[in-house]
Amino acid sequence: YYRDKSQREVDVIIEKGATVSAYEVKSAQSYHPDFHNNLKYLKDLMKDSVTVTKVIYNGDYEIDDNNMGLVNFRHI
Repeated sequence: YYRDKSQREVDVIIEKGATVSAYEVKSAQSYHPDFHNNLKYLKDLMKDSVTVTKVIYNGDYEIDDNNMGLVNFRHI
């Protein structure tokens, strides 16, 4: 879990050596591009050490990509 002084937060942070995977969890069934805002902020802050950024949510639309991916929680 990450939160800064400006209240930007990312729900799940997994550190493996020098790399970080970051996940934002949403209960929504509809996708909105704003879901990625805090993941983008963290990636800009930590640069290349963030190797995976994904939103996990309850919708059908998915993006199979480690950079700003989108996945239904049932497919994890």
